[in-house]
Amino acid sequence: MSFYRRLKAILWLHLLRLWRYRVSLLNSALSTTLWILLFLLGALMFTPSHTMAETVSVAFWGIVMWNIISNVVNLISGWTRFYLSQGFVEEHMLADTSPFLVLLCRPITGLSMSLLAVAFTYFIIEALSTIPIAVAVEPTVLTLGILFLIAMSTSIGLILAALSFRIGVPGMFVEILNFTLLIVGGLTAPIANLPDYLRAIAVFIPFSYPAELIRLGATGLKPWLPLDVLISISTALCLAVSLLAFIVIAWMEDHVRKHGLRAIGRM
Repeated sequence: MSFYRRLKAILWLHLLRLWRYRVSLLNSALSTTLWILLFLLGALMFTPSHTMAETVSVAFWGIVMWNIISNVVNLISGWTRFYLSQGFVEEHMLADTSPFLVLLCRPITGLSMSLLAVAFTYFIIEALSTIPIAVAVEPTVLTLGILFLIAMSTSIGLILAALSFRIGVPGMFVEILNFTLLIVGGLTAPIANLPDYLRAIAVFIPFSYPAELIRLGATGLKPWLPLDVLISISTALCLAVSLLAFIVIAWMEDHVRKHGLRAIGRM
């Protein structure tokens, strides 16, 4: 079977699952919307009125970025346990299909959930407030930042998924990682506005650079580095994380073919 036909079959698999679990998807999106609104209302309670417009927009896009990262990472690495326990890995390998190609398409589910949750949040806030929150000042920069963010999130998710084939990745670790990114990852606040000790951490987190691009593209907020430098760093980090994911995946596939999996299928 050609690579194109294998990819087409896997895409159909995920789209079919997405449709069959559409009620669960809607429920998750509504639940996420409530969490997003809770974070936004918490941020606005202590915001001076003269900075309300900028704060709403920055907070909204910060939560959007965090939602994309957490959904993509969770729905790749978190789904791996189910994928292993059902015996799907062996079935795909016997069909000469990399199990990681299946996991690579998992962002379809995560991004669908994020898109619905963000749309619900946007319409609710627009209905309750006259403050614009989703005006793209520089659409090209905004799109580029989102693409970098999705690519990095997918790579991190694949790395965690590959590691879980051998050592397991506790769900609690992924949750801690997600909330750490929200607080110190340069998502909810510009890097220039962070305290010195948090800024020293944020500059080592790959997601902070696409986040600056997204804020610039969505709100026009000036980043802490020149635009060309931000794009160069984001590109280099995206390629580095993707290369690391490829190396870990190749190593893990070789290990699985030689030693098998540490998983027990369900009856």
